Amino acid sequence: MWTGPLYLGAPATVVEAVAEGRDLQVPRWGLLDVVITIVGALMIPVIILSVAVSAGLPQHGGAILILGSVTVWLPLAGWPLLTTYLQGNGVRIDLGYVFRRVDLLWGIGGGIACFVLATPMGWLTEHFFGSFDSAAGNAAVQSNSPRWVLVLYALMVCVGAPLFEELAFRGLVFAAVAKRVARHQTSVRMVLGIAGLWSTMLFAGIHLELIRVPVLLVIGAAAGIGDCYELGRVFRNGEVGCRHNPEFTMLEWYRVGFDHRQLMGETCELVQAALSLVDRRATVAKRSYRAWFVDELDIDPFTATLDELRAPLA
Repeated sequence: MWTGPLYLGAPATVVEAVAEGRDLQVPRWGLLDVVITIVGALMIPVIILSVAVSAGLPQHGGAILILGSVTVWLPLAGWPLLTTYLQGNGVRIDLGYVFRRVDLLWGIGGGIACFVLATPMGWLTEHFFGSFDSAAGNAAVQSNSPRWVLVLYALMVCVGAPLFEELAFRGLVFAAVAKRVARHQTSVRMVLGIAGLWSTMLFAGIHLELIRVPVLLVIGAAAGIGDCYELGRVFRNGEVGCRHNPEFTMLEWYRVGFDHRQLMGETCELVQAALSLVDRRATVAKRSYRAWFVDELDIDPFTATLDELRAPLA
């Protein structure tokens, strides 16, 4: 059972499960599983496709086209699913692999962001190195397949591949690197930065298309980090006082898909949970920013002058 402290950069799903008191196993998966996933994604398709062509399947036929994608998914999705199940708590908790309605909108937004950021990089790459194509696109063009096979292949590349690549790179690779780096780092920003850098580089490199590496690096980086938090030391910029120490500890966290009202609600839950540890409880009063100024200071902050706002501090 997981009774020790969480490692820095742990997914929000791990934090939530621990807070709920669930019986969790300490994850035993790590960098070795990353190596198995990457090597498997490079070797398994070659072996299976070589056997298939040797058995008589047309090299540019529809079966080879579909098989070329599916065989990559076996290690990219299969090994993270298997290793987190056998050596942890499953991909949902250990890797934060969950689906919510809001994720669809964030996925569309992320796809647009990747396109916007990657397009200029593509132009620069083409300017310096000449025009280039996508290996997946070339495979479809060269394939002698019926239209329904090409449609299926397009869906696999555009929908299936990102899901499984996310599971491998933003899931297993990111979490395994974060878990290892957290042994030597006390800064969550450093842990997340290093984990994000490695997952992005591996994502770009595994496509084995050197000329597209700059574009893939931008896409990998634009995928971003999901829910995350940091608990660390903060130093004021010279302010001191009876209620202001120059150094203090601050908890900072980010929620994908949350608006400010949801974050305020979660903050109240956090404070209530902390108070309950010492058998105390606070009453939550909800007031708008404007109402607080009007009720407590008799000032409308949206219409008051700067002098009127400074007056209560005198």
